[in-house]
Amino acid sequence: MSGSLLDWRYDQDQQPRRNRRGRRETPHVMGPDGSFDGDEFMSPENLMVGYLHARRGGQAPGVDGLCFGDLSPTDAYAGLRVISEALHSEEYRPQPHRPAKIPKGGGKYRQLSIPTILDKAVGKSLDLCLRSYFENIYPDLHTSPWDIFAGLELQMHETGCMHLIEMDIKDCYPSLAIHDVLNAVTEHINDPSLLRVIEQVVRGYEGHGKTRGLSQGCPLSPLMADITLRRILRPVMEDRRGNPPFWRYVDNIVGLCRNAREGRRLLSTLQAPLAQHGLHLDRKSEGNLRQRHRGPVKILGLSPYWADSGLVWKIPSELWQEIDTRIADCWNKPQPHETCTSLVQGLLNSLGPALTPATRLETVSRLMNLATRLSL
Repeated sequence: MSGSLLDWRYDQDQQPRRNRRGRRETPHVMGPDGSFDGDEFMSPENLMVGYLHARRGGQAPGVDGLCFGDLSPTDAYAGLRVISEALHSEEYRPQPHRPAKIPKGGGKYRQLSIPTILDKAVGKSLDLCLRSYFENIYPDLHTSPWDIFAGLELQMHETGCMHLIEMDIKDCYPSLAIHDVLNAVTEHINDPSLLRVIEQVVRGYEGHGKTRGLSQGCPLSPLMADITLRRILRPVMEDRRGNPPFWRYVDNIVGLCRNAREGRRLLSTLQAPLAQHGLHLDRKSEGNLRQRHRGPVKILGLSPYWADSGLVWKIPSELWQEIDTRIADCWNKPQPHETCTSLVQGLLNSLGPALTPATRLETVSRLMNLATRLSL
């Protein structure tokens, strides 16, 4: 394969598995039976597919200061060839992560650790390789907030229960024990070469000195956190007798109860297995939709209330303050306009349940006005 830029240019008219110059178009994925080809996964061609997927996500630079826009396709491939050789020789070691704070509104911040773009490519390649395999094991792995909202409304119609409680696993990513993550992986994967790469990415630059915490900036971390929490909460998830219905989305758990007492019991039931693994469950928001005078309930960032036709969602004022802060923070990013576009697209998707025909235009206009006011 030559190193010219043309080798990496997308051909919009043809999207074969490999193009005519041999460029790989699709990632290597683990088979439903657990089959895995280490040489194919570690090839620079496969890592380049992960690189191209990773660049669609966060644009923040790593500790080396490089963004995706700083490297030509030829430069990126050259770097991934070095990574590929290190993976084959079992000498791969991710670079240190760059700490970064993301504003959450209200003066609060979410602490992230950002890998270099080439290490992101390895993490994304693993995510692409493993995700479909774990989706076969856990069909609800791709559960979204929309699924939770739909499940809540259905249960409200069927049971008449209106008491909602949202719980949050405090500092979930930084608190997960590495041995719990690896145990969740080895329960379903036994290929030594694949397990080695997963452990290298999970432990990061610190190696065996790191015993706790997943990097929130690594593309592999959400999948690792999800399967780890599934294993930890399995006793409660598999035996729900006596418990009200509840749903988990990443590190948030939403329960539908008859009253506050039942909500406290559910929190205690879920806390027990989490505490055994050094995790703590906090109550974020709670209330009865029939008692709105006691203050709005917030579930996954939105405020629900019950109308004659069913569950309706509103965007609370404090969420708008957070959105304002996050859009303004785009100017602190290397590519502010691209970051803002990606942010607004994500916000519209997450705010979807609140975008009724009556509020859709107002909400979209408000988002666009925020971006316009900030010259974004």
